[in-house]
Amino acid sequence: MKITQLHIKSFRGIPNECQLTFVDRQGKPVSVIIYGGNGSGKSSVVDAIEYCLQGRIERSAEMKNSVRPSTVNFATEELCNSSIDVTFDDDSLYNRQILVSRDEDTGNLILQKSDGQLHPSYSNSPIVLRRNDIISYNMTPEAQRQLLMLQFMYSANISSKLSQDPEVRELDTKLINLRHERETILKKIPELIKLPIEDLRANQNNVEQLIRERFSPIGQKFGFTSSGKPKEHIKADIFNKAISLAQDYYKISQKYKKFKDKKKKLVSVKTPDKFKELEETFAAASVYLTSSFKEISNVNYIDDIKLSVAHVSQTSLSIHIKLINGRNVTPNQIFSEANYDLMVLLLYLSLIRVGVDRGQEKVLVLDDVLQSVDANIRASFIVYILKELKDWQLFITCHDRLWLNQLKYLFNNASHVFKEYHISNWSFLGGPVIREENILSTDDTLKQAINTGNIRIMASVSGLFLEKICQELSVSLRCSIERRPDDRYTIGDLWPSVKKALKKTGLTPLIEKIDKALCIRNLLGCHYNQWAESFADNEVMEFATSVQSLYEGCYCSICNCWIEKTNSKSVNYECKCRNVSY
Repeated sequence: MKITQLHIKSFRGIPNECQLTFVDRQGKPVSVIIYGGNGSGKSSVVDAIEYCLQGRIERSAEMKNSVRPSTVNFATEELCNSSIDVTFDDDSLYNRQILVSRDEDTGNLILQKSDGQLHPSYSNSPIVLRRNDIISYNMTPEAQRQLLMLQFMYSANISSKLSQDPEVRELDTKLINLRHERETILKKIPELIKLPIEDLRANQNNVEQLIRERFSPIGQKFGFTSSGKPKEHIKADIFNKAISLAQDYYKISQKYKKFKDKKKKLVSVKTPDKFKELEETFAAASVYLTSSFKEISNVNYIDDIKLSVAHVSQTSLSIHIKLINGRNVTPNQIFSEANYDLMVLLLYLSLIRVGVDRGQEKVLVLDDVLQSVDANIRASFIVYILKELKDWQLFITCHDRLWLNQLKYLFNNASHVFKEYHISNWSFLGGPVIREENILSTDDTLKQAINTGNIRIMASVSGLFLEKICQELSVSLRCSIERRPDDRYTIGDLWPSVKKALKKTGLTPLIEKIDKALCIRNLLGCHYNQWAESFADNEVMEFATSVQSLYEGCYCSICNCWIEKTNSKSVNYECKCRNVSY
């Protein structure tokens, strides 16, 4: 059950409705690259997928998360329910909503999930990995990391929380505010009556009783303290103010105790037997972790990586590295920051792979998780998952255009079919602008340009389309290109080698026709030259239709792929389904 369509309404940074499709021309689910700057709305899409399928956002089941943006959108005049639909490749649809209401007494928002259960096919482990997962691992003490991993494996069904979990952090904030409020009240009492602050702190549970023990209002019967000393008489209004403060102090103390007890229940380990169940999971994950790290990283001195549970405490998780010389070390002793982050990322990925082995669907979302990893390592990571997880549906977000271009190259080089979405121009009332960027859509654009009969439009669109064709074919035909310092290439760099390769096909006359007319693209399509207007209409039309024919001769609309170089003696190039071959 892979994802074919996502429909979002009034969720996160999307105030209205938007719909994205993740299929090829035959309706089969494909992977997706989502590009956009920080704050453009990428995470709203990712969060929508995670929330709909797993009822969580950043692995938190709480809808009110103090460290994340609101789950509902505030752009509309009246707050409305959030709704997300995910459609699968079996045409089934899954919906989850956030139901919005207000408390009649306080006016506070009440957010409730329409369904609190995990989708049955996505119930073993999270499907989204974020940069924050690596940070959470580093922030969690070793003595609690097994608990962090138990939370990661949803099938463990553990309710114990960590100190950095949103629910606990929210309680910590409330406790801090209550302590401050209580201390402020306590300091006001000595300003009214002669009662040392030290005495008040020593009797925090009985402040009102302490005041009544030592003071009485003027006009009341003369009394004595428990030690036999006469009580000090003070004005009635002063006495009443002090008693009122003491009562407020007591109410806040009760609220403080309530939240403290709630926090204690959240962080307590109620199911210690779960840790034994996890040992088998860690053993399976260790195998994936070792093989993936050795293949991706730039180190060659690692023999094995083992996950050790309950080594420091009942809830501890330790990682032990065995070197090729037989010595055992910890990751901190041997790895650079980049390799350490890679190891943590692969640990999470290994657990997800174990979850898939146990029945979870092969869907993985990487939300800007690779931005902190060295460029060569992150490229190796993508190469690895495209090879090892080739039948998975991948969703990858990025905000760096150079990395976007590298991702597209790696996907094309692995013949992994994907769609590309660009998200931009987010606004409070309108949300993000989401558009599909796809070579397939340019096909229609060129046809439309030809239909206009406008020679400048035809020249411009056909030139751009030809450059895209060259970008794709330079990869699929394994063309040799002279390296440039920034690895960015234009049609001038790509066309000669593509032309040379295609002359081994039956497209030679078409290639020569395009080559002779390439000046139309340069002189009329890209730059203003007054004399270039003298190009005959039929010359420009012929150039445009030739580019269209080149596309149709090199791209197969049945298997949605470009012709590739083969190892066959009888066939030089062919598409995957062999419908197009030369």
